[in-house]
Amino acid sequence: MYGAAIAAPVALMPQVWTLYSQKNASGLALPTWVALGLINILWVLYSFAHREPPLGIANALFAMLNFSIVAGILIYG
Repeated sequence: MYGAAIAAPVALMPQVWTLYSQKNASGLALPTWVALGLINILWVLYSFAHREPPLGIANALFAMLNFSIVAGILIYG
């Protein structure tokens, strides 16, 4: 499960790469990415409460990537 926890967030890397390499946030909705990041934080809290490290790792990584997209939208949008 730890492998999946690390591998799953890799699916967002192309979006992050495209956003920052092209310096273009058109087509990205800020509320969506903020909501996704906040949801990931809730899952991290849940994972601590239920002692589920893989769930926490995956969602912490997702939150970092989602908020990096939020930052890119604010910078380039």
